[in-house]
Amino acid sequence: MLPSKGKKLDSEKLKFFNEEGYLKLNSVFTTTEVNRLKNELEIIWINSVKNGFAQVSNKKTLASLFPPMRNCHEESQSLRNFIFNTPIFSIMRDIFSKEALLAGSTCFYKVPGADELPLHQDNYDIGAFPGTTCAFWISLDEATTQNGCLKIVPRTHKQGLLRPNIPGHKSVYGQTVTIPKGFSSIALETSPGDVVLFSGDTLHGSFANQSKNKTRNSLVMHFVPSDIEKIFVQHRSLLNSKGEVEQRKLNKSHSIKRLFREKG
Repeated sequence: MLPSKGKKLDSEKLKFFNEEGYLKLNSVFTTTEVNRLKNELEIIWINSVKNGFAQVSNKKTLASLFPPMRNCHEESQSLRNFIFNTPIFSIMRDIFSKEALLAGSTCFYKVPGADELPLHQDNYDIGAFPGTTCAFWISLDEATTQNGCLKIVPRTHKQGLLRPNIPGHKSVYGQTVTIPKGFSSIALETSPGDVVLFSGDTLHGSFANQSKNKTRNSLVMHFVPSDIEKIFVQHRSLLNSKGEVEQRKLNKSHSIKRLFREKG
């Protein structure tokens, strides 16, 4: 449990993260904090729907009403207060061994019937250089293999960015990556208030929600170390631990052709 803003990760946890590419932290946030987050995200979703954010599909009616909400922290002062006044930045500082910058946030509403999220690597889309990103994934519901918990492929962060399959996948992520030979995926079941950290180079996804009436909502934030030189997304709106905007160069060389031209 990590109850205070300045709480640090111990050496065992950091060693595990560096070796495995992910780290699960139990009960980082209280039930009260989780409920406040869920209530705030519900307000953001309602306002988004009013503005035409969701487009209803006849094939996936319920799931189409709940697409991922990108950069939801930009829509809510309460959410920003939560990010800057809880252990989040302290934990990320430990992970990077330096100051961290918030590069983005996404709320995933995984409702019954929602498809699996294919295996992918976050830094393929975020494009932080040098180095990579780290996700801070907060479980807002009980997450199991039945309703869509995370799927992680440990130690793949040591492989760098892997060539995605072409054509891609019809999901929120166009890319999908085959598990490399010698690696295997694991399921990470979580409870409300648990946190999963994973490297931007760690191969991960999530199971489909096959339950009849259980949601699997989560809030994920993506961080980069403060010494990155350029980034593919949000390069003019990165936020430091004080909530101040910082800018970096746009990573113009982040493309499939340039990333993998030396790999055939």
